Amino acid sequence: MSQASPEDQRGDNIPLAVTVIILTVLALSLGDALIKMTSGSFVIWQIFEIRSLIAIPILLVVLAANTRGGLRLPDAMGWVTLRSLMLVGMWVCYYLSLPELTLSAAAAAYYTLPIFINLFSALFIGDRISRVGWAAVFIGFLGVLLILRPKAGDFNAYAILPLFSAMLYAGAMILTRTRCR
Repeated sequence: MSQASPEDQRGDNIPLAVTVIILTVLALSLGDALIKMTSGSFVIWQIFEIRSLIAIPILLVVLAANTRGGLRLPDAMGWVTLRSLMLVGMWVCYYLSLPELTLSAAAAAYYTLPIFINLFSALFIGDRISRVGWAAVFIGFLGVLLILRPKAGDFNAYAILPLFSAMLYAGAMILTRTRCR
């Protein structure tokens, strides 16, 4: 294993992380609505490929512009591959659920992901989550439920897919923090 450089050991940038999360959730919400609108016209793989064809060039340009010394393969290629597969699985599960669920039911199930991130952080990497932290997660989830107002009739077997999607995403985020930093 190679030694981690001092740049790899820098602390978390909380303001940047919060900003990125807010912008990402906005973009994902708009994307979810678009996919829900077009899911009757496209097969899941077409949606996934179109999304990738749009996202990959943008990500490569941003990465190239922000990387000193040019692009290179990551040191932890195995972990990055596992993380990428988890994210692909997450999107496939979520997109498969959209034609069968109302957007509010799918979003409510998916937005359990902070619960899973906290739970997996505690279980797998030993993070101590305070009572205040858990309370914040559950209050946030209740806020999502309050805003989206999913009905009991909205939930069916397909509602498991966004839950599984949230678990895959939480696992990918744990890998990102612990192995792919």
